[in-house]
Amino acid sequence: MEEKHAQKGKHGPDCVFDCKCQNNAHCDEKDGTCICTAGFTGDLCNERCAKGYYGINCTSKCTCLNENECDPSSGKCNCIGFTGEHCEQPCPKGTYGPQCTLKCDCANEAYCHPLNGSCQCVKGFTGAKCSEKSSLFI
Repeated sequence: MEEKHAQKGKHGPDCVFDCKCQNNAHCDEKDGTCICTAGFTGDLCNERCAKGYYGINCTSKCTCLNENECDPSSGKCNCIGFTGEHCEQPCPKGTYGPQCTLKCDCANEAYCHPLNGSCQCVKGFTGAKCSEKSSLFI
């Protein structure tokens, strides 16, 4: 006797029940159980992984450092203000942002914040980029 396969999106003995799985999850054609793709969990695979977890059914723990988060599917660290596989290295001077790929635009030896690139002016300078002489020192 030839085994009958349910059409995609259906399950049950006569393939009459609709699969309710979400987020590209696989639906078991016999009982409709959802098998989640990486990054999702829950009976219908409708819940994203909680912060700090990733992978199939969100069972793997992220290894990112310095309060950085990982991709819920792959576990790859999304480093902001840091670089390295686990966000273990601070941005080199003059860079900021995701994986330290953005160039700071601060003038006159101002401190560039590694997360957002904002400039903290040294004494005697002012303005968003610290390019203006402060009137207190003129």
